[in-house]
Amino acid sequence: MGSRLRLPHEVANHWETVSDVLCHVKWSPMDLISAIDKIRQSSYMKVKDMPCESRFSGLWNFLKDASNVGGNPNLFWGDRGFSHHNPDSFVKGWFLYHTVPFIVQLVMDMPQTFPSGLSFLNTTDDHIQERCLTKHQCASLLACSFFAAFHHSAAPKKKTINFDGIFISLNKNCPQNMAKLCMIMNYFERCRLKMYNESQPVMIYRLHNLSPYSGGSWAANTSLLTKFTVDSNGSINDAGCDSLHGDFANRWIGGGVLNKGSVQEEIMFSICPELLTTIHICNVMNDNEAIVITGAEEFSVHKGYSRELKFIGNAPETAQGAISRVAMDATRFRETRLT
Repeated sequence: MGSRLRLPHEVANHWETVSDVLCHVKWSPMDLISAIDKIRQSSYMKVKDMPCESRFSGLWNFLKDASNVGGNPNLFWGDRGFSHHNPDSFVKGWFLYHTVPFIVQLVMDMPQTFPSGLSFLNTTDDHIQERCLTKHQCASLLACSFFAAFHHSAAPKKKTINFDGIFISLNKNCPQNMAKLCMIMNYFERCRLKMYNESQPVMIYRLHNLSPYSGGSWAANTSLLTKFTVDSNGSINDAGCDSLHGDFANRWIGGGVLNKGSVQEEIMFSICPELLTTIHICNVMNDNEAIVITGAEEFSVHKGYSRELKFIGNAPETAQGAISRVAMDATRFRETRLT
């Protein structure tokens, strides 16, 4: 299994726990927190013994005023929506009673969604490796992460590929993760209604054996840069659908997005959650590698940076399929003098 991501249904006893928990609940705030906690205890080897409402006190405080909701389930957020990092009780109730059952179904369908499993994109001697995931497969992987359903043996080289780190850090005055939670909620609600494009691909390429470099070799290089334009207006997300977006990444792609991180890379992965699937299948990048993702959609609008990060609302559903994002391990030159 070393070359494959071990999916939840491929761990027999663990999958029994996941299935049993998800098939026997009614979705109140405490039901959701209890389900995540029970599955999390099955996923990890060592879990501190404490009540789930204490472990997830921040998530509980966020959801506890959720109201029972009616309305047409064919409407996005019941035609209400939310555009603030602290949604009202109606939106929280809508998420519990309409969106969460959809997330559960994505988890339960994993054996059919990945009948042949899923392999890592590992470093090899090949110049390019690629993996194609449908948007439905991306949503299924992220649904398992939402419920902390990836077993500790799923990707042993990684600290985690589950979302529980985001939820637990809500206990610790971590406003940026409140924004991430809202972005996750918005992503799954939009998926719930927009799975008409579920077969649309998200392509992930791992480029290997790029030319090695060092500070000295860059300083001695006399080659001219290709022509480029510097535009002070707008942001990277306004660059258009045929643009290439740069991710000055952690060597573990995604950086601290599944914990408290909320700078350039983590924000990109939060507003475009399909990028998070690279965390599932890509191990550490070498200096002569890059990872390119094409087809990941922007779902949320944000403002701010680091602890000031805030969810502003749903991103317009424009043509985004041509956008590619290239992740390269950012090298520190602070101690290197180029003369």
